[in-house]
Amino acid sequence: MDTNKKIKSLCREKGITIKQLCDESGINYEALHNMFRCNTSKRISVDIVKKITSYFGVSYDYLMNDDIKFPAYDNENNIAPLLEKIQKLDTKNKYRLEGAADVYLKMQQEERTNGS
Repeated sequence: MDTNKKIKSLCREKGITIKQLCDESGINYEALHNMFRCNTSKRISVDIVKKITSYFGVSYDYLMNDDIKFPAYDNENNIAPLLEKIQKLDTKNKYRLEGAADVYLKMQQEERTNGS
């Protein structure tokens, strides 16, 4: 997925428009609008990239690399969008997610133990 589509997708997931993204993050709407219109996302300014990655809590690599399909949350402060999605899950799906996380963490621990 290219950068333009990723930005639009992130906005959809958050339930906001491109205009709201610009207003809330301090991005010049005309600059972002022109980027979408001309499909010039590979020439996006560093300032806009920083504001978008900070706003959504995603990595630069995710936003700019077409090969990366899923966002990588940079750090504890940027995991908020993921936590918001988890909070919206019903109880049954929260338990499913917790079980999957437990299995994953056990596998990681085993790999570290066996790899040492």
